[in-house]
Amino acid sequence: MRLYDPDTERLAELPPGPLHLHVEGPDLRAYLTADLLRRVAGRHRRVRVTSSGPPPPGRPLADYNILGVDIVAEAPTPHVRIGGPHRPNGLHLRPAPGLDPPPQDVDPVTLRLAVLSVPYRDPLDLPTGLPAAQRLLDQWRSLLTEWSR
Repeated sequence: MRLYDPDTERLAELPPGPLHLHVEGPDLRAYLTADLLRRVAGRHRRVRVTSSGPPPPGRPLADYNILGVDIVAEAPTPHVRIGGPHRPNGLHLRPAPGLDPPPQDVDPVTLRLAVLSVPYRDPLDLPTGLPAAQRLLDQWRSLLTEWSR
């Protein structure tokens, strides 16, 4: 698995074996990025996701379908850091800002789809992305209802 390293501006190969991702800061976009990486990498290896900071304010992470984040007292030495301030050592993904704090009046599944529809380094346009994500979810839910009959 390869990830873009913003320090070298190249793709970096992740080491084989178990993978450790660490989320820094309360930005929901960092947690969603880590969760997506956990799901993709978890198909072929064990993945641990930790966080040393507070989770995003408002809803629990489970409402956004983010599972398995271990809160740790001290920042460990992970393979990949996501969010937070720049650190010179190791691979550090820095999602574009835009969800700190996350909107509380939006369905969390819709917000998840809107965020994950945009590359993590690109700015979010929630006024456009949320209605598009809601339409897509409505279509999928309609199809599921139709298929279940």
